[in-house]
Amino acid sequence: MNPEARVAYIHSQTICAMAEIEGMKADNLQKQIRGEYPIYGKEDFENVPARFGVHHNQVIEYLRG
Repeated sequence: MNPEARVAYIHSQTICAMAEIEGMKADNLQKQIRGEYPIYGKEDFENVPARFGVHHNQVIEYLRG
């Protein structure tokens, strides 16, 4: 894969991670409106980038490859 394709892949994975985070935020807001505890906590949000391969070190390693 050429460098441009690698950047495009990272970009698409970032968009997917952001979409998941927005969904998590919406779920938490629904719970809050109902007076319930949120489903997702700080650690859940922090784990999303790694699941999509866009954690800092993962991106650096992928772009080097």
